[in-house]
This record gives sequence, C-alpha cells and structure tokens, in this order.
Amino acid sequence: MNDGERGQAGRRGPRPAGTRFRSSMLAVAVPIWGLGALSVGGYVAEGLYYLWYIAALYALIALFVGIGFAVSKNSRDLGNGTLAGVGIGVLGLGVTCFANLATVQFP
Repeated sequence: MNDGERGQAGRRGPRPAGTRFRSSMLAVAVPIWGLGALSVGGYVAEGLYYLWYIAALYALIALFVGIGFAVSKNSRDLGNGTLAGVGIGVLGLGVTCFANLATVQFP
C-alpha cells in the first residue's frame, strides 16, 4: 500500500492536511530561530555572529523553495507551511538583529 492508502498509525485514508503544513513550517522556522538565537552569543565568541548570516541565507533559500511548492498543484499545503515558517523565521531574525546590534561597541 502506498502512503495515500494507509495514513498515520495504520489508519486507512489520506493523511490529515494539517500535518504537512505543520511539519514544513517547523522545519523552516525552528532552524532559523535557533541559529538567530545562537548568534546573540557573538558578544562572548565573535564567530557566533556569522550564524545570523547563515540563518538569513537559509530563510532566502526556503523562500524560493516555498514559492515553488506553493505554485505546484500537489504541494500547496507544503508550500504554505514553508512560507509561514519563513515569515516566522524572518521575525526571529529581526529580533536577534537588534539584539546583536545592541552589543556592538563603536569606537
């Protein structure tokens, strides 16, 4: 049986629609928030500041992947979840950006 015939926990029928949305949203938002939160530690170790740029690059790539999924007919819930995760992640990047700027000491 394929995945459409047998859903979660052995039940018959398709998977609930919210699970693909939720899993794709968390797969995008959690790494962006995590890397952004770790970048705040750049005050202690200078190299941690670069994690913010890695998180921003991940958000940019996820944006284009989410648009690609949203345009396709079969993966709209996956694309919408990815785009929602990008929105949540960019919010986290904005917060951590100002937290990082607060620790910068200008000469």
